[in-house]
Parts: sequence; C-alpha cells; structure tokens
Amino acid sequence: MTGASSQRVRPGGRPLLLALVLGVTVACHIEEPFARTNLWDEKGSATKTLSGPDSTFSIGDRIRVTLVTDPPLPPGAQFEWMSIGSSDTAVQVFPSGDGEFLVTRSNAGFALVPVSAKFDQSVVVKHVWVGQLVASLDLFCGAGVPCETSPVTAGATFVVRSTMSDANGNDIRRRNEAMKRAVTIVSDPAVASAVPTLPNAAGNWTLRANAPGSTWLVVRMDRATDSVRVVVVP
Repeated sequence: MTGASSQRVRPGGRPLLLALVLGVTVACHIEEPFARTNLWDEKGSATKTLSGPDSTFSIGDRIRVTLVTDPPLPPGAQFEWMSIGSSDTAVQVFPSGDGEFLVTRSNAGFALVPVSAKFDQSVVVKHVWVGQLVASLDLFCGAGVPCETSPVTAGATFVVRSTMSDANGNDIRRRNEAMKRAVTIVSDPAVASAVPTLPNAAGNWTLRANAPGSTWLVVRMDRATDSVRVVVVP
C-alpha cells in the first residue's frame, strides 16, 4: 500500500532529530551582552569623576580639577572642558586649560558653579562654591581722617566707613553679604553702640554716640580684622 508506506518513520528517526536540535543549540548559544565601557556612552557603565577644591575665595582664583576614569582614558582621547554656568549672573567661571578653570567674576555672596568634562552627550560634573572672602579690611571715618580726631556729640549717630578686598586685591562685591558674616564689637557700649547698623552695599557701620568718653569699634570679617577709636563729647 503506497499510502501506508509513505507514513513510515525510519527507525531511530526521532532520536536523530533531537540530537541535531541539541547540537545546534550547543553550537549557537547566545553570547552575554557586550560590556558598555565606552567613556563616550551616556548610558554605559564606565565611571568618570572629577576631584578638586570645593570652594574658591577671590576673583582671579584658578580651579584645578583631576579627571579619573575607569577604564583609563585612551591615548589622544578627545573631550571638552566646560563650565555650564550659574544661576547667579554675577559669577563667571571659564575653562583656561587642561583641567583648569578661571574665576573672572564673583562676590561675597558665593554661588554654586558646576565645572565639567564633556564626552559628547556624557558629562561628568563637579560643583564648586565660588565667591569672595574678605582678606583686607580698613575702617575710617573720613578720607585721610582718623575717627578719634573727629569727635561726635552724645546723642548723635555717625558713620564708620570701610574698604574691603579679597586675597588677590580685588574690591569686595556685594559688601552687604560680607557684613552678614561680620562680628562687630564696641569695647564700651555705654559710650557708643553699633545697634543701628544693617548690612549695606557701601560697607558702612552706623553707630550711636551714647555718652562722653572714648571707645573702640572692632570688626572681624572672614580673614580680616580692623579697629578704630571713637571719641564722644557732651
């Protein structure tokens, strides 16, 4: 019977088929996913870190950072140093060389500025507080006039002026922010008091003459201290 003979299965056919399937499976097993360690791959597993200072204190300071990667940077690797800005427009930081950034504008209020290394779409960032600390302070009552030679009358208010600069000799910007950090001491509050003083852009201390006598006004601010002698007359 022809029809019956066409349905015959050769003895041992199924084991042979199974062996062929197993052989293909063993020979063509799926490889593990490729490791994504490309430093330029935004979603890769490569690590990149920047180390350096957490803050700077003067206009003209240079922020120097070190880039560490795993895997290591290949020879001749190309990437971009950049500062991606600050919410405070009174602060400016620009790349100035390999791993170096220059502070061209800052103020006593400080701002958090990100500096970074950019690998195409992959960016590694370090945040640095950028501002000014007072390194030099000079108190006076008038141009070239010591306070003690200009007596004030009891009951009156008077102004002690100041000049302030950072460690690089730049005038302090936003002096009111620096004044918030100041410690003000009057050696004899019965003679004069600094109660009316509020932080201000001019960097002036307003005092009240209380009674005849003399006293010292001492101001400590960041890295600087200065004092003046005040004389009150009836």
